[in-house]
Amino acid sequence: MFEKNKLLIAILAATLTVGLTACGGSSSNSGDQGGIDDPDKELDGNSDGTPAPGDDTTVAAGSETGRFVDSAVGGIEYVTSAGYMSITNDNGEFRFNEGETVTFRLGQLNFGTVQAGSLITPVELAGGDSEKSVNIARVLQTLDDDGIPDNGITITPATREKAAIQNPTDVATVNLDTAKEIILSLASDNTSAPIDVVTREKAESHLNETLAAEKPVTSCGVSTTPVTEVHLQNNTFGYIRLEEDDKEINLMSFGASDSLIEFHNDLGFVEKKTGTTWRVVTNGEVSFTDSDGTETFTACAVGPTEAPYYLIFNSDDGAVTLYSTKAYNATSASQSYLLTSIDSLLNELQHNIVTIDSELNAELISSLGFESASIAQSGALEVSDSTDNSTDALYLLAAQGKQIGIYLDFNGSETLVDVGIAAGIPVTTPVTTSSVAGNTFVARNEADNETIILVHRSDGTAFDYHNDAYQGSTQKAGVNVSTWEVNDETGELTYTETTESGEESTETFRVFESNTRVYAPDEEGASVETLSKTQAITEASFVGSFNVNVPTENTVDNALVINSDKTCSYDGTPCTWAIDASGKAELSFAGENVVTQIWQLATSNDEFAFVMTEPDLVSDIQPGFMTRN
Repeated sequence: MFEKNKLLIAILAATLTVGLTACGGSSSNSGDQGGIDDPDKELDGNSDGTPAPGDDTTVAAGSETGRFVDSAVGGIEYVTSAGYMSITNDNGEFRFNEGETVTFRLGQLNFGTVQAGSLITPVELAGGDSEKSVNIARVLQTLDDDGIPDNGITITPATREKAAIQNPTDVATVNLDTAKEIILSLASDNTSAPIDVVTREKAESHLNETLAAEKPVTSCGVSTTPVTEVHLQNNTFGYIRLEEDDKEINLMSFGASDSLIEFHNDLGFVEKKTGTTWRVVTNGEVSFTDSDGTETFTACAVGPTEAPYYLIFNSDDGAVTLYSTKAYNATSASQSYLLTSIDSLLNELQHNIVTIDSELNAELISSLGFESASIAQSGALEVSDSTDNSTDALYLLAAQGKQIGIYLDFNGSETLVDVGIAAGIPVTTPVTTSSVAGNTFVARNEADNETIILVHRSDGTAFDYHNDAYQGSTQKAGVNVSTWEVNDETGELTYTETTESGEESTETFRVFESNTRVYAPDEEGASVETLSKTQAITEASFVGSFNVNVPTENTVDNALVINSDKTCSYDGTPCTWAIDASGKAELSFAGENVVTQIWQLATSNDEFAFVMTEPDLVSDIQPGFMTRN
């Protein structure tokens, strides 16, 4: 197939590297190759989400990337002054060229036009007008899918569809008392449907904290306040440093009697440190004394006087920023956190997910059943762990731009085991048969250029296309065919494969899902891997030019051009294209018995999974990753 290597089917699944799921490549090679040419031809649908508006490919995407935040705003439409139209991804990112303006909108709701740049907030859209910027923030936060803007603002396809048939509205100036019912109706199908528009006070507080994170003060000056005892006493602060060769997590609890307790992870070494004392020498000057001596810092507070976002400590060795902790708030919607540790090799190991519901029941991906949780007087979330009769704690940090905290892991003897990171993610729940059937999941390891495509047919057959196998140092591709089933009570996904000798090989994983992602532990259960769900491709969104990267072929990068008349070219070879009922794109080549399938990632408008197969040569598998030019 067009300057290719003859690929071998992977005999054994390769162990997945960082960023790939345990289920991808988890089964050994099957003797049953039936249906490889088009494994999900039977499907009526590939995703439960409504297709998002597509890119207007008559204008190329810009070379610059900006972010729209009040946390990151994903799923909002934008159009540049050159005419390029798309929607922001989960990180709030949009494309533009230098010198262009960008307009953000949601159907008939116009959020404003501004000079495009690396960071856009409601303040820029409102031209610095505080009333207008708060109006924009109130609407964005109200429309957020799970009602928890701290973990990102997600605008759903259903909300976009409803907004498209509204009357034209200027969000910055609309009277939200008058427009309340319309705004609420747009979000009526959300995971957590709002019952009222977010208040001015709450929206402004969240926006200000986002601005403090995105546009931080880095030194003491006119916009800061000297630190006093009131700032420190009986309060807890933390910081997270994740540089390539310097990874540190520190939680500092200042006591009422000048005592200090530190929970510390420095380069993978975990310690609970006591014995240090502190005192405010003068306002704005703080000293710390331990067995090694005394160190004095000039210190200032940033943010509201009564509750600053963070403190800056300056010394001759540089500045350290300590972020305030804020109380955990039990919302009507469940909240999920991805827990990450740092080991002695400076690896960041995502090892668990915990979901907390409105009644403070905790569910972990690592174990079946529920644990109890409570909110401590300090505001920390405390989670019981019945596996060792311990209680762990999660402290959320202020001014992070997203929901980030420090978690403390104790054993049954109350000994500190780990100090790690808790990152808020869209709410996750165990998968069910209906959420897996007919759906395709994609794992992508950008660093190693590895892609795994997991296709789950409604008839219970699974196809695992992958290029994460190696023969020596040579990257190889293959496909594993198995059956799948889900235990709807536990969220356990089981793959069963029959080998050529007739023996069955079975692997079971507990799998969680959010709207756009899937999470599963690796084979050892030591880490949690993340996959993207896929979404239906629309004809309008598919027209354009793409790069198809197939790392196992002689020609790694291939140009794909999709034309509006259903013709196309792949690496110069003419083809035609169509989109099937599931929303998957297919390419056809005259005179070639080749099947090419393309799935769009649910987490991006510009990223796709690609696989080319030849039914007459089952060993010829070309999985790859496709990006829009």
